[in-house]
Amino acid sequence: MSILNHNQKFTFARTDSYCLSTHFYPAVLKGECDKFIKCNLQHIRLILCPVNIQSHWILVVFDLGKRLVKCFDPMEHKEHKEVIHNISIALEKFYMTNYGKKRSIRNWKRVVDEERSMQSNFIDCGIFICKYARAMTSNKDLIFSTDPDYLRIWILQEIINPKLLMIYDMKISNFDWVGITTEFSDLLPLELKIASHTPDMAESEMVSMHQIDSDLEYTLSPLTSGDEDDCDCSLILVPEYQKDTLYDDITGINHKESYISAAEQFVKSSHPPIRIGSIPVKDLFSAIKSHEGEFIKTALDPSSSEFFTENVFEQKKRHIPDIIWPLTDDVLSQQIFLYLEELTSLHCKDVGRRKATAVKLLWPEAMVICLEKLKGITHEEAVYFYKKEIATILP
Repeated sequence: MSILNHNQKFTFARTDSYCLSTHFYPAVLKGECDKFIKCNLQHIRLILCPVNIQSHWILVVFDLGKRLVKCFDPMEHKEHKEVIHNISIALEKFYMTNYGKKRSIRNWKRVVDEERSMQSNFIDCGIFICKYARAMTSNKDLIFSTDPDYLRIWILQEIINPKLLMIYDMKISNFDWVGITTEFSDLLPLELKIASHTPDMAESEMVSMHQIDSDLEYTLSPLTSGDEDDCDCSLILVPEYQKDTLYDDITGINHKESYISAAEQFVKSSHPPIRIGSIPVKDLFSAIKSHEGEFIKTALDPSSSEFFTENVFEQKKRHIPDIIWPLTDDVLSQQIFLYLEELTSLHCKDVGRRKATAVKLLWPEAMVICLEKLKGITHEEAVYFYKKEIATILP
């Protein structure tokens, strides 16, 4: 958290924020907190205090400009009155002792229900309050869709360096794709030494590989924007083509060659990651590919999908999925969707519903598979989790 106090040199950051130490609140309870305030609070308008309550992290934010106290509990919208009261009294005493100013912080309006992303388990509270703090000190939205493992890698590197690295934010707008964007190109990329892999896979195996020459002894993490030598190989999901689907009856075009050419061109220009969190993309693609028979079944008979409803095709048409969660990379999501679109074009008999079938049915089926892989949960749990999460993100 203390690293955030050094981000004022970046143009996106607030210059009037200060993050207190994680040791501050225990010191408050002992009446010894002054030594943990190491800046002139007269120039500060936003004070952030991480607090651990019985092994659960929350973030308390004091907005001195608006005279507000905000409590961010990543698990529930709870005020934590005692915690806020204790910190308020400590800050009031500090202002009076050091600056001779009287502040009635304990009487300020309190906000606990500000819209924000919430943790979905019992272990990611620390990661979420770090994300809240980064958002508050960088004037960013508190709504984000990010794999906690992804954030852990990012935060770990900042601690090791120690310095802030390239800023990545998950943006949701108009129910469009969630994209990863870099704020500034002049910041250093996040470098992670990842064991390189050069799978020797035959054409008949599930995932096709596109080989890229690289002289690097290590690869950059999926947090980087990517260069051609960012990874040793790029993956392409390729459907199985039967004799009756391999060639176009009218033009004679080889569908497989055409698809692979387009997919490889996309990979070369977009530089997708080689892993999502701790999961190699190769494993993720293999899991999706192993369910190709189920995707084909849905393409042939949409009513067989567990995501099918009577009005699924009556809803507003979408050319792309509403959201890429639980994925954290837009390029990777487009690779998967390209594959699903190709499957529907090969097997969906209703030409007018091919795109809708890929968006409304095949896509959520694929994301459930990703959830199973990323979270290590059962299919039933993944379906329930996906439907519940999407319902909170989309209207």
